[in-house]
Amino acid sequence: MGRHFGAITCDSCKSFFRRTAFVKQLFECPSDGRCNITADTRKSCQKCRLKKCFDAGMRKVLRVN
Repeated sequence: MGRHFGAITCDSCKSFFRRTAFVKQLFECPSDGRCNITADTRKSCQKCRLKKCFDAGMRKVLRVN
């Protein structure tokens, strides 16, 4: 756990966010955006997982000191 992209996340979510948030790709959700993303189900829907990242406070822009 640590602060990654502005939010406290695990390394798995940090890597997922880095791979997906910066690409121009539209993801599709099999449940119309109603997936329950947990550690066990996080690989089932990229769209809902990315939304959960943004909802947790992860941001594409980092402050440069």
